[in-house]
Amino acid sequence: CLPFQATNTVLAASPGVLALATQSLEAEIWTFCIERSLSSQIPKVLEQIRQHFSPVGPARFNLVTDPDSNEEYLRVGVSVAGTVNEVADAYDRYVSARIKSTPARIASVIRLSLTIT
Repeated sequence: CLPFQATNTVLAASPGVLALATQSLEAEIWTFCIERSLSSQIPKVLEQIRQHFSPVGPARFNLVTDPDSNEEYLRVGVSVAGTVNEVADAYDRYVSARIKSTPARIASVIRLSLTIT
């Protein structure tokens, strides 16, 4: 079970820390996470985002279907501060940390989408 209720897709950034807003994941996303055993990975992803980036806006979860493979995945969209080079370096560190801490079958199912502000 995820450590939050299934009602919305918005996560909010609060003093440098991504935290769940009063509402959480939509039922469709909740079901996707449960069916694919992602429950324990969501908090880890959010913590790694906080560790490697400077989030400046709400994070959003969306289910996306890859047009090439037709596989569904969870996209975590986050607006971050920094230059292109700073964010690229942070992304490299984030990916390295994810590879070390995430089973391969899960790593491809949760994907990060960054917007530089």
